[in-house]
Amino acid sequence: MDQAIAKYDLLINKKDSGWEAQEYWIRAHYQLGKIYDEKGDAQRAINYYQRFLDILKNADPGLPEVGDVKKRLAGLKSQ
Repeated sequence: MDQAIAKYDLLINKKDSGWEAQEYWIRAHYQLGKIYDEKGDAQRAINYYQRFLDILKNADPGLPEVGDVKKRLAGLKSQ
């Protein structure tokens, strides 16, 4: 998990916008949230989930990842 965190952090910290891998940059926030959630680090998971939703604030609410993040956030915030 720690290697995955390092790779996703590297991707997220890439400052270019409008590049072909932008979808991966967005999804890296989702994946990091899931990893931190699984590791039991609720605060970091919440942070990445919220950043994911902020990036996709105008996205189709029917996207599976958006629904999953909202469900996960609700569970973490109710703890």
